[in-house]
Amino acid sequence: MSTASLNSNLNNLNAKPENGASGAFSSSSNRRLKIKFVYKFFAFVFSVVALSWFFEGTRQMQAGLSVSAIVYVLAGSLLTVALIGLQAFFIYAEEKSKDNRTRKIRLFDAVYERLTRPTCSDKSDESTDPETHGDN
Repeated sequence: MSTASLNSNLNNLNAKPENGASGAFSSSSNRRLKIKFVYKFFAFVFSVVALSWFFEGTRQMQAGLSVSAIVYVLAGSLLTVALIGLQAFFIYAEEKSKDNRTRKIRLFDAVYERLTRPTCSDKSDESTDPETHGDN
């Protein structure tokens, strides 16, 4: 085999069908979801703060059981888990936007579909497109 045929085979593997071809890509999957760095940064910072609350609560519990210690432990652990889940969704959404093959996570898929659903302005643009309605 020549290198030219290998390159053409690799290009065929990486080729994606156009919007109308075989229905593989719907209009909602063409819309990419880009998470801004600011959101990622604040999610990371708040998860570190929440984790520190958890450790503060455990330190207070070792000194003696109190209401504030229980609140620190509960709030810290719940917020840490929630914010780490948010960061996991950020990663999942960006990988899915790049059309990488990702493992299906039903919760993340539902949120991703809701966030990438066409807005009212997108629908009005489609309704005024003469190609979608034909000759009226």
